[in-house]
Amino acid sequence: MRAVMILITLLFMAETNIDNVDLNLRKNEIAFTFFDLPDGEAVLIQNLEQNVLINTGSKDSRQELFERLQLFDIGEIEKVILTNASEAYTGNLTEVIEKYHVQTVISSKGIFDKLDGEVSLSSVMTKEWERGKQDNVLPDLEANVLYITPPGNDKAALIVRFQFGTEKVLYMGLAGPAVEKKLLDNPLIDCQILKVGDFGANDGNLPEFLRKVDPQVAVLFHKKNKPPKRDILEELNTVWIDVYRTDQTGTITVKFDRNSYRVITIPIEEEESV
Repeated sequence: MRAVMILITLLFMAETNIDNVDLNLRKNEIAFTFFDLPDGEAVLIQNLEQNVLINTGSKDSRQELFERLQLFDIGEIEKVILTNASEAYTGNLTEVIEKYHVQTVISSKGIFDKLDGEVSLSSVMTKEWERGKQDNVLPDLEANVLYITPPGNDKAALIVRFQFGTEKVLYMGLAGPAVEKKLLDNPLIDCQILKVGDFGANDGNLPEFLRKVDPQVAVLFHKKNKPPKRDILEELNTVWIDVYRTDQTGTITVKFDRNSYRVITIPIEEEESV
């Protein structure tokens, strides 16, 4: 039986300015926050002591990214993880490194190679993930690298599953039938939360893949001029997945303890008044 999900919406009066969001994290909790950027994707992972950012959105989303980080009172980011070399994922990397005193950037060799000459990483440590790599991103938050695009591929990307206790987030840095078929035999693709790859705009999310992954929640970011395909949205709804789109719902936080989670949404209308 599926775990019970509690949906909490942070409702603010329209005339009230939102100066800060406090998730009230405890020692045994972490949070994944999916920012509602106008273009591209970025996810903030937090525990009581550290902040990790997955991707940095596109250059067109720089102001919104910094506004969201300010909203969550982020002064420093210890690590940045890159799951795709495209500009929609890496557009603000240099600025994030400088502004938030990033110590380490984590990605695959293919992604680092694509960024070579475009982004200076001389001020940070870099860590290369390979397929099959297990790594602790935060204490008790384990990352398992399930897929990395082969050398010479036009798209440099990776797929990773994060696990905290029994709770799992499958982070698709790309999508497509060929990739998903390769993952079908991997025992580590099951999850509660699925971050849909390629903004739901490419041919992916095969029915057999979704059945094997068996997520309870799917999150889709927004890509300018690249809306999600209707058949992908229909497929997600057909298998009874709760679908959250950042362009419709706003910023989405999933707050985890070791054996349950809660979804917290911040409506777009109020957030834009920050």
